[in-house]
Amino acid sequence: MSKADDFIISDQIISLVLAQLSENKELSYIFEELFDAEGFEVYLKPATSYAFPGKETNFYQVSEVALLKREIPIGYRIAADAYNPNKQYGITLNPTKSDTILFDAEDKIIVIAED
Repeated sequence: MSKADDFIISDQIISLVLAQLSENKELSYIFEELFDAEGFEVYLKPATSYAFPGKETNFYQVSEVALLKREIPIGYRIAADAYNPNKQYGITLNPTKSDTILFDAEDKIIVIAED
């Protein structure tokens, strides 16, 4: 069985990109930068860098920390669900920012960053 981080850039993300482009052609410049080998990339970074493990937080708070690091948070991965296809392998993209989340030390924040 495959882990979620083996295919984070997969059909789901490609479908979302194509849907965005079909509605707004100007976004092509952003996606070109994202998919350029020299540009920004998608990373899975430790949730502990954005929130305290075991303490309820929301994605507004995660976003605030990420922006201070000059990163764009786009979701998270709950490690406990990494092998569960019924829970999207632990991946949540574009989460509702006001929902509370309880991150564990093994969880990841999905960000767009230069490094």
